[in-house]
Amino acid sequence: MREFAAYRRFEQLDALHAHYLTHEFARHTHETYALGVVLSGAEAFWLGGGLQQAPAGSIVLVHPGEAHTGYAPTKQGWEYRMLYPDVAWMQQIAAEVGLPAGQIPVLPGPVIWDPRCFALLERAHRGLWENGPGSLASSSLLIEAIGTLLARHTKGLRPDQKTSARAPLERALRHLQDNLSRPVALGALSAVSGLSRFQLVRAFRQHTGLPPHLYQLQLRVEKAKRILRTVQPLAEVALEAGFSDQAHFTRAFKRVVGVTPGAYRLAVR
Repeated sequence: MREFAAYRRFEQLDALHAHYLTHEFARHTHETYALGVVLSGAEAFWLGGGLQQAPAGSIVLVHPGEAHTGYAPTKQGWEYRMLYPDVAWMQQIAAEVGLPAGQIPVLPGPVIWDPRCFALLERAHRGLWENGPGSLASSSLLIEAIGTLLARHTKGLRPDQKTSARAPLERALRHLQDNLSRPVALGALSAVSGLSRFQLVRAFRQHTGLPPHLYQLQLRVEKAKRILRTVQPLAEVALEAGFSDQAHFTRAFKRVVGVTPGAYRLAVR
């Protein structure tokens, strides 16, 4: 057994194929869905205040904005194939299978047992990996897999969390976004938002699933992902995204994305 992780970026979604033995994901969220199939071993992760386990043969499903971790509960680790489709694309597929449009489809999770959907998702992922997203085979397999999953398991709809956040929190989020390359004190963030420090931390957890410092870290990772599409040196990317140095950047990036910044750059370019 060996640990590996390969990341690829396609037009409508990103994809990851990995076998992790010792790697641990930091608590983070996705703007996209995270769904895939566990091929061997088992993945353990904290989500919604509880410990979850996804063994081989199961489907992992994390909704946008749900804070979670990820690690191997045994020495065998886990191998999985993951897809990260954005919300708009999932809404489009949901409408094509007859579900109401305009809101975010909610599925049971985070662990789903469905052999048919498992097989379809695995084939769709392999098709993307082997043929790219543009071929008729890849497109057909992907639409069939996602459409079948939504048709069989959607249990409701919810509004986009971004539109339901309160105005004080939105001010704090904008302040973090505008000051990614500078340190931000909790007191200053509290003053910007108009909330007390305790109210602010609680609002962050309620609306983002993360405390302010981890949300700031995730914003920095997302900024770095955008810069990595250029030829800018990694050391400069680290500083521009707000990391103290390249080593800190590499550690933090891999704990959120699952691959190193260099590997991500190769995938997106």
